[in-house]
Amino acid sequence: MKLNEIHADIERYFAEDCYCPNEVYSVDGFCYQLVYGDADCKVVGTYPSGKEGEEITFVITASGKEHDHPILLNIWHTSEMVTGMERYEYSEENLKNIIRYFKGEISTVPLTEAEDLKKSVAEILSISDGLIVS
Repeated sequence: MKLNEIHADIERYFAEDCYCPNEVYSVDGFCYQLVYGDADCKVVGTYPSGKEGEEITFVITASGKEHDHPILLNIWHTSEMVTGMERYEYSEENLKNIIRYFKGEISTVPLTEAEDLKKSVAEILSISDGLIVS
């Protein structure tokens, strides 16, 4: 299955709602990877998001123009539109923990990339004179 087959609005989301086309960010909000609708994917499951009429579809896919970097991806969507995406490092541990979170077995997801994300954000902030978030 291709990523753009999961929801009819995925290509519009990539073109119009990403900060720059196809950029999908990690949980830190700083680090992104380019994700394309023609990448192969496997749907792990679809879960309620907690918002009325919205769900999260959790998939295994790949980033990069050549689709050569495996990632995990959450896609927030209603029946009409994709409302958000977030990517995670592909690892069996992340896969297992995100599924456990969606099943209500754990209240937070320990990510394998958490320490690397903290270091990256600390480095970015250490060289920034100011940071504006809009």
